[in-house]
Amino acid sequence: MQPPGTPPFSYAYDREEIILIKCNIHPWMQGYFVVLKTSHFAVTDDDGRFSLPDLPPGHYVVTAWHETYGTQTKEITVAPGAALSLDFTFAAKP
Repeated sequence: MQPPGTPPFSYAYDREEIILIKCNIHPWMQGYFVVLKTSHFAVTDDDGRFSLPDLPPGHYVVTAWHETYGTQTKEITVAPGAALSLDFTFAAKP
């Protein structure tokens, strides 16, 4: 909690991690900080689509994360001037 009028603070993280931020009073108030070692990331749109338009050619490991269904990882190789399609499918847990 940071009450009004308190000075801003800054914190640096040493490793990649997903940090749950939640309110101790209101259970519906929550969010996440996602700490990454890359500047290439995306958030899906309302249809679940994403794009990484400035990704340079090379070999990559792409990870998709969902707060309920976990993570999935796929390896891709981006060729110069080529566009790729990559799908992740998360199944509901029983």
